[in-house]
Amino acid sequence: MISTACKYNQPSCALSRYGYDEYVYHWISAVAGEDPYGNSVDADYNSDGYVSMYEAFIYAEYHDACSETPQYNSNKFTLGENLSLLGKELCITTDYIVDKIITTSQTIKDCEIVISRVTINNNANVIFEAENETYVLDDFEVSIGSILEIK
Repeated sequence: MISTACKYNQPSCALSRYGYDEYVYHWISAVAGEDPYGNSVDADYNSDGYVSMYEAFIYAEYHDACSETPQYNSNKFTLGENLSLLGKELCITTDYIVDKIITTSQTIKDCEIVISRVTINNNANVIFEAENETYVLDDFEVSIGSILEIK
């Protein structure tokens, strides 16, 4: 996950009223819950008790008065939404189940599950339980008598 004050070809600016870089001032204030002068800042837009990196970006971008273009990107779409500097537990691992034949009953749990070229047979009862998403990419087969459940 990355968040920057400006595009690669723009200078980042500071306004004299803050004595700090404008964007960085608001971003740090958002994750800290207060500005350097002790004034309360509420950037917890989803009210979960944490300010995620994405929420800090939204707050800083909105409050940035400089003529710069703040940038944000997350290499995993939900990473910035689930990442906090103040101890939020993350669920960012992915279990890849590829080129497998599953013949025994089991529950597979992870943050995300990616399934590709999987066959379930031998009357197996298989549960895929992902906290975020389960992706079935291709060539997935459940033989007669077997059970598949995706939670």
